[in-house]
Amino acid sequence: MEMLIRLLVVAGLAYVAFCALLFFLQDRMIFFPRPLDGRPSGPNVEPLEVHTGEVWLRGWVVNPRASGVVVVYFGGNAEEVSHLAAPFGRLDATTILLNYRGFGESEGTPSAAALLTDATFVARWVRERFAGRELALVGRSLGSGIAARAAAETGAERLVLVSPYRSIAQIASSRFPFVPVRWLLRHNIDLAEIAGKLPPGVLVIHALDDRVVPTAESQALVGLLREPQIVIWNGPHNVQLDLPPIWPAMRAYLER
Repeated sequence: MEMLIRLLVVAGLAYVAFCALLFFLQDRMIFFPRPLDGRPSGPNVEPLEVHTGEVWLRGWVVNPRASGVVVVYFGGNAEEVSHLAAPFGRLDATTILLNYRGFGESEGTPSAAALLTDATFVARWVRERFAGRELALVGRSLGSGIAARAAAETGAERLVLVSPYRSIAQIASSRFPFVPVRWLLRHNIDLAEIAGKLPPGVLVIHALDDRVVPTAESQALVGLLREPQIVIWNGPHNVQLDLPPIWPAMRAYLER
């Protein structure tokens, strides 16, 4: 009996330690800030700085004189966006590529609340800067939730979600079903609660075999949207954005 009690105590302490580890390491588990990978250049690329009132976000505007929609891209949790100037430069659209706080040369430290606030600020800034043009928000993985929340706040006409999810809490709960995730999580982004505010015909692109954002999670979100357009690629989570069939579907949607 005494041995059993000791085992239970050890198991309990190990469980508490594991929960504490998840709590204190979640910033690094959710966000992976990356340094600047390169400086895109060319006649269709201009450096861009936007001050949110708290920090400077830095990146680029691609095709600033194009006449199509204006696209704002929100990347994944470890994505520095300089490499996307080339593919987005092929669109008949103006694209805003700004790195998150702490990524590239942007100031600050990332958090869910900060990135959501920044996204809404940037979307509204783009509305004013490019008045009279349709706004399209594109979000990938972590950025899908950020783009969706900004779209709900700003009434974006078009929305592309690549590898989307219902909420970070939902993903964490499925990954750690034995942990009280909702008590421990400090960085949640929830799409489910604002799905009804999103424009009809959202383009959803997700992988057939996604182990990062589970395919079932993306499919569950699809069920909450109004008349979504769905594109599925046969592959894993981490692939190039301009890979077929991802890029042709996104290009057709943005240039329509």
